[in-house]
Amino acid sequence: MAMRGIPRMVLGAKEGLGLNNGATFGTAVAALALHDAENLTRHAEIGAAMCLEALLGFRDAFLPHVQAVRGQIGQMATAERVLRFVQDGTLADGDLHRDPNTLPPQDAYSLRTVPQTIGAIWDTLAFVRQLITRELNAATDNPLIFDLPEGDPLHLPRAYKTISGGNFHGTPIGYAMDFLSIVITDLASMSERRIYRLVSQPESHGLPPMLIEEEAFGQPSGMMIPQYVASALVSACKTLAHPDSVDSIPTSAGREDFVSMSMNAALHGRQIIAHASHVIAIELLCAHLALQWRLKNLTHLLDHTPLDPYTHIPLANRTRTDEAVLFHQREGLRPQAGRGTSAALSAIQSALAGLPPLGDAPAVVDRFTQPYIGRVHQLLQQQTLVKAVYKAVDLDGQ
Repeated sequence: MAMRGIPRMVLGAKEGLGLNNGATFGTAVAALALHDAENLTRHAEIGAAMCLEALLGFRDAFLPHVQAVRGQIGQMATAERVLRFVQDGTLADGDLHRDPNTLPPQDAYSLRTVPQTIGAIWDTLAFVRQLITRELNAATDNPLIFDLPEGDPLHLPRAYKTISGGNFHGTPIGYAMDFLSIVITDLASMSERRIYRLVSQPESHGLPPMLIEEEAFGQPSGMMIPQYVASALVSACKTLAHPDSVDSIPTSAGREDFVSMSMNAALHGRQIIAHASHVIAIELLCAHLALQWRLKNLTHLLDHTPLDPYTHIPLANRTRTDEAVLFHQREGLRPQAGRGTSAALSAIQSALAGLPPLGDAPAVVDRFTQPYIGRVHQLLQQQTLVKAVYKAVDLDGQ
């Protein structure tokens, strides 16, 4: 402190313990981790909605009927938000009042189970928030002194007013951070699967391979490397998500024979969130490119293709792109992203301003993608994207 020119702080009773107790610092780190985890989960819902439209997916899995018969709170809320993000869009197939164009209306699990999976993450984070909130308002030192007058609920009648207990034990935070680490790892894992579908031509329903139209096939790699990065980060998360709270090494000559490892759990949770935030940023970047391309491609097909070629394709042989073109022609609509996803496109486009455009055809060289990922990651951390999307769909950001 003297080297930094900081005046010396004279500690009062028990303040020294508060400055070095693992439970205290574990709680502080956990509170920061929870804040970031909630922000990350909001952005994951937006990324999933963008992927749903870019992949011409189905609204069916998000309809309230599906959520009502299970009754999980987080599931219902996530499904409702995703539907609001794609509201007024023409790309997601089917609706409450419109049959799906393609049958059966089933997407891959990384899209179809977004309400169930991200919803369960919200339910877990709500539980973690309860634990951390109680811990932030708790007395966690030892011993505790109850020298209180008669009539006080915590009055101790005996003469010896000191009680040696175990409130210092960080088990609640250890469990909470282990739970948080597990669900955020799953959040990143599902996000990576959606990235994979966007860049993999057999899975993307007509998107260009690696989200890039190449002049010379096999030379530029497009979004292949960012998907590698996402998969590596998810793998690291899986290792870090091993529960710390199940570990214990006795110390203090056996007196401290069972410890919580809550600080380790909190630190690992922070590492997982840092990794997962870059995975979500990569998903948002890839979804941005894919959704822009989808809108441009469908518009081109509508403007340059007569109706007849599509109506003559046997129903069993029609692709989702064929059905999307037919739907827009039949309804007299122009391709349009949803209210929320359109706001996301604008926010990401603004964040990428000044960088050479990605994905323009024909591509002849690779681009170093770290600056693009970094810009979107900054957008995520500053919460600019989620604020823009929530404003567009009239959602409270809290």
